[in-house]
Amino acid sequence: YDQIKEEVDNLPETITIGDINTYIQDETKSYELTVQALEEILGIEDIPYYEAYNQKVLTSVVNLLDPQNMDVPIPISTKDTGGYELTLEAGEQELDGEKAAGLLEFKGYPNGDVDQAKVAAQYWSIYYQSVASLDETKKKDYYEQYYQLVTCNHSEEIMNQYGSKFLEIAPNQYCFHLLPGSEVDGQWSGNEEEIQSLFDSILAIEDPYETAQDMSQFDVSVVSSKDLDIEIYNSTTVEGLAGSWTNKLREEGYRVVHADTDRSGVKDHAIVYVKEAGRGLDLKSYFPKAEFITDEQLDGVDIRIVLGIAES
Repeated sequence: YDQIKEEVDNLPETITIGDINTYIQDETKSYELTVQALEEILGIEDIPYYEAYNQKVLTSVVNLLDPQNMDVPIPISTKDTGGYELTLEAGEQELDGEKAAGLLEFKGYPNGDVDQAKVAAQYWSIYYQSVASLDETKKKDYYEQYYQLVTCNHSEEIMNQYGSKFLEIAPNQYCFHLLPGSEVDGQWSGNEEEIQSLFDSILAIEDPYETAQDMSQFDVSVVSSKDLDIEIYNSTTVEGLAGSWTNKLREEGYRVVHADTDRSGVKDHAIVYVKEAGRGLDLKSYFPKAEFITDEQLDGVDIRIVLGIAES
């Protein structure tokens, strides 16, 4: 953090590891600082090798295989690598590279970083089981194409070692873990002592896994707000905004009972007031930038949504 702060003015007090490349434009230095941060958090003295890719490369990596089928937990609306709107309905979906990248980078899950990590674990479990199910010839082709796409610092010797191990991996030998930590306001913070203990236990494993991992621990639970009374207010000067959002949510099955204008000042993004803490989180898929506030004094409704510029 201190090294980044030396180069960046007005750096927030807290940043995520994934934010490092947004503040450090030099690609090599960005990777080096990311590795240093991981070494510190994971309690590993030296991570000698890394692989890295951006969203565009991620899309290409996913497209090395046929589209994968996965159960998408909530409706998702985000932008693809070309800046175009990308929408995924809840339920089983066939995910190509663009859709998978949108799913993995989406920030509006009900429980923030934790749910994003769970969805990522679900997707990569499906993806890598498909990779491991390829025959030897296709595995070799995949391995070669993969390393033509990603950025890494592997020597030829390491590449050969990885290649030999890669050919031996069976579909049930991939295992995913959520790093121990806590979540506050949707943002996850790791517990370094527990993370280091987890890695010690992983590194102590000598034999390959023999049974497929139970992925139910990565399920994303969403409490629906469709049985709650919702009202929508427009804080912007965009005419008809509250009405259009009312129609959209009603089409999705939500019970919007009132729409009006908010005259307390234009908001940058939506503010969602909920009568009971923890409710309304399924609305994050529609309002990913929204601020959620618990207001037990809400009168006549369970949820009040005040729309801002971001929703126009």
